[in-house]
Amino acid sequence: MAINDAPAQSERLDSWKEIAAYLKRDESTVRRWEEEGLPVHRRAHKKQASVYAYKSEIDAWWQEGPRQLTENAARGARRSVAGWVIAGLIFFAMLGVWLIARSHEQAPTRVTQLTTLPGWEDSPTWSPDGRSIAYCSDDAGKLHIYVQQIGSGQAVRFSDSDADEAQPAWSPDGSRIAFVSSSESRSTSHVRGNLLISSVLRWSRWHPFFAGNDGDVWVRPSAGGPRRRIAQDAYYPAWAPDGKELIYVGFRQGKWGLFAQDADHPRKPRNVAVGTLPHAVGAIAHPAWSPDGKWIAFTGAGDDPPRVYGVPSEGGQAYSPDGRSLFFSSDRGGSLNLWKAPFQNARLGPPRQVTVGGGDDLQGRPAPQGNKIAYSTERTASDIWQFDLDSGATVRVTAETTLEDNARPSPDGSLLAFASDRLGGNHLWLLHRRTGRLTRVTDTSSSSLQQYSFWSLDGQYLYYWTQALPAPAATVWQYEVASGTSRKVYENSGGGHFCLSADGKYLIALEGTLDRIELASGKTERLTGIDGSLYPACSPDGRWIAVQVHRGADRDIWIVPYAGGAPRQLTSGPAEDSHPVWSADSRLVYFTRDHRDIYVVPVTGGEPKPVTHYNSLSTMLDYPAMSGDGKKILFTRNDKTGDIYVLENPRED
Repeated sequence: MAINDAPAQSERLDSWKEIAAYLKRDESTVRRWEEEGLPVHRRAHKKQASVYAYKSEIDAWWQEGPRQLTENAARGARRSVAGWVIAGLIFFAMLGVWLIARSHEQAPTRVTQLTTLPGWEDSPTWSPDGRSIAYCSDDAGKLHIYVQQIGSGQAVRFSDSDADEAQPAWSPDGSRIAFVSSSESRSTSHVRGNLLISSVLRWSRWHPFFAGNDGDVWVRPSAGGPRRRIAQDAYYPAWAPDGKELIYVGFRQGKWGLFAQDADHPRKPRNVAVGTLPHAVGAIAHPAWSPDGKWIAFTGAGDDPPRVYGVPSEGGQAYSPDGRSLFFSSDRGGSLNLWKAPFQNARLGPPRQVTVGGGDDLQGRPAPQGNKIAYSTERTASDIWQFDLDSGATVRVTAETTLEDNARPSPDGSLLAFASDRLGGNHLWLLHRRTGRLTRVTDTSSSSLQQYSFWSLDGQYLYYWTQALPAPAATVWQYEVASGTSRKVYENSGGGHFCLSADGKYLIALEGTLDRIELASGKTERLTGIDGSLYPACSPDGRWIAVQVHRGADRDIWIVPYAGGAPRQLTSGPAEDSHPVWSADSRLVYFTRDHRDIYVVPVTGGEPKPVTHYNSLSTMLDYPAMSGDGKKILFTRNDKTGDIYVLENPRED
């Protein structure tokens, strides 16, 4: 894919992440290009990875000849495909649609960017004549659906309400568009979570948003007109090839399943896949019909990474379907790109990589004519940010193209513990705030990030947990800062959620309920717990434990007395309240609401108040942490951007 020519600019790119984003490549590729003469500059007084570059110099370098680097990378990726089989893990497989035909003559491949709106666009769907694409965008501050003709550059808003709307699906005859819309009579906080699942990039990120409410499937004429609701609490509509039925994902009686609904008559929906899914499938998304109408493929995930499944359209046991070809997204080649696999004898054949790029290529949709593929390319910057409670100023602490998460500042503020996959594996790191020096805490990579770590009050020890999936047990370790060594202090059967008591003598761990474990003896005492509680946070004064409680579709913040006794609810309502942390004086509890902003509530109760004011569909906040002096909050900030691209004449070899 060639980079579009652009006027020379003098703006500086201040990290590998920004350089990679400007070149539309992954960071590892751009770092390798430095050996080919990519003009980057290094700051001699900082760590080696601290670089900057100028856009004008990069533009000039690109014009001088290195364009063949992209073609070489694509050929190398295609050569590596033969070694993969379908038994390999399909990480975050976002299903495309079934390929109808194959062109016999191969024209030159070309990639065209369709959308240029700020924020992100995703969920493309073709009109049957192949002349237009419908997609969703957060350009107006909410999710809305737009229709754009190929080659026109002019997007027309299809949405006719102020509700969040997403996941469009064009009917086979082109007369209607099905989509998901929030109910205007219900809270939009749940709705945003549900509709965001089409754009959040990792299953572990969007699985909690499967609340199973506040989204309905509607149908509206593609030329405009009155809308009609097809199903409540329903997502990801997909038309049958004959246009008579819509299949959708629904949450019924505590289980996710596939349902088929007559598009023109209000009949009872037909159960396609409920109770017949493999045990490992806890949630499903992105159903797609085969062209002959006999099969429905979908993404399924539970404890394992997502995989592609299929089920007969008339209902039955789900397994690998029969058909011709299927498009899906996979990171088996290093980056999340589109892949294509044939079906033969009810089995997937060897997959072949279709797109090559540094972004996440999702939701591939072949045009009806078969010579084009529309897809969304999305990027997420996941970094640690710091918010000053007095001034409201924010500062980005980390700036890499990799994932940085779960910040924990030491009591004196000199060290910052955080999880990162910057070396290709999940590790816990220490950032020395004054010098910028990094120290890796963990020796071996964990299949799951070290999600939580806690400091002793004297700052001498850092407690953290590791977990090697699929084993359920999580191990808690004690890291001594002075010696740089770790020792195992506790191994449980839960999910690794724990906090450290104020005196440093006990772990408060989740074993179905809250348990207090004496570190010196291993003696365990069960506290009065709450079903569905997660992410315990011990107050600095040693009196309370704050927890995030799941009850049905709700998440609320509760506090439990450290000495035992009746728990007390601090927040309520339809919003998703999670990841509590304490103020330094133990009088306030901070938490994320809907992952959009950080809120605060007094321990005595009252109405929660917003601390940050992002309220953006493109920004997600996670895992807040309080500084030792109580003046700053650190958190993970995930910023999403994305556009719709069209790949013409995808290669078939």
